[in-house]
Amino acid sequence: MRSFKLLTTATFALFTLMFFASAATAQNSVPRYLHALSNLRMAREWIKADHRPNTPGRDFETARRHSIDEIDRAIHDIKQAVHDDGANSNFTPPPQVNANPEGPLRTALELLEAAHSDLAMGVDPPETRGLQVRSLECVAEARRTLSHLIGN
Repeated sequence: MRSFKLLTTATFALFTLMFFASAATAQNSVPRYLHALSNLRMAREWIKADHRPNTPGRDFETARRHSIDEIDRAIHDIKQAVHDDGANSNFTPPPQVNANPEGPLRTALELLEAAHSDLAMGVDPPETRGLQVRSLECVAEARRTLSHLIGN
């Protein structure tokens, strides 16, 4: 009976250790994705906040909408990759940028650059089915569109 208790305790301890080790590995593999997710969400809000009613034509609004759509696609892919890694995409660190209320599109561009950098440094395991690459392409397209709007 004593050996059964010892074996049961050892088995429980081993499973507990394996559970926490796998959770730590999943959490450590996605911090860059979580930073990128936070920056993308904030960039989207800065773009939405920039309204220019005196801008001639619909080019500005079309480009703004295109940037937001690309960011939404990137957010969707990153959330899927984070979920596949076992992390919670709702708990992200704060965005990493000094906001400029006078230039919301410039602030959004800085956030997109930070997100692109984080995504590029992240790990793209085979089970995520290329989500990192697709996210990078979406962020790059949003950056190009914003750069064109700003005139960089």
